[in-house]
Amino acid sequence: MKRDYHKYTPEDDKIILNMIRDNPSNLQMCFEEAAEEIGTTPKSVSHRYYEKLRHSNVCFIVTGKKHQIVNTKNRRWYKDEE
Repeated sequence: MKRDYHKYTPEDDKIILNMIRDNPSNLQMCFEEAAEEIGTTPKSVSHRYYEKLRHSNVCFIVTGKKHQIVNTKNRRWYKDEE
């Protein structure tokens, strides 16, 4: 059985990155929404993001009173760690 692979275009990458930029605290939801818009699976979008896009020069941080969320790992730094 032959699989159909989705070949990502620069426009697809922009859609993925824009979804993540708009809601970086819920990557799974971003992958699902981007997959629906692009016409592929959330797993494929997740793989594309983690293997190709998160290592690009795109970087953003969401800050709050108690923590910061960084786009690549969603790691939280609490004020006590500073």
